[in-house]
Amino acid sequence: QKFDIILTSGTLNAKVAHPLNYRTKIIKSMWENANYAVLFNMAGFHPQPENKKSNKVYYVDAKDVLDFCFNLTSKVIFKQNYSYEKIIICL
Repeated sequence: QKFDIILTSGTLNAKVAHPLNYRTKIIKSMWENANYAVLFNMAGFHPQPENKKSNKVYYVDAKDVLDFCFNLTSKVIFKQNYSYEKIIICL
């Protein structure tokens, strides 16, 4: 089943093994299951913030995620100015 819009907030922040691969698989799945748009936020910045061992959140390099999104579509909106170390992307 496809959905018109898929929105997720905070679910891509988990500190997991292979963090970029984990996130790109989810983003690709959302993109393939959306008719019109995908919106998500996550912890990250460019350059990538330090990921301390004690953190439960993993901070991505925003450029890596943005580059991946541009491989899915040229229609990308990227916001990084609303809060330090947080990004919003709309495909």
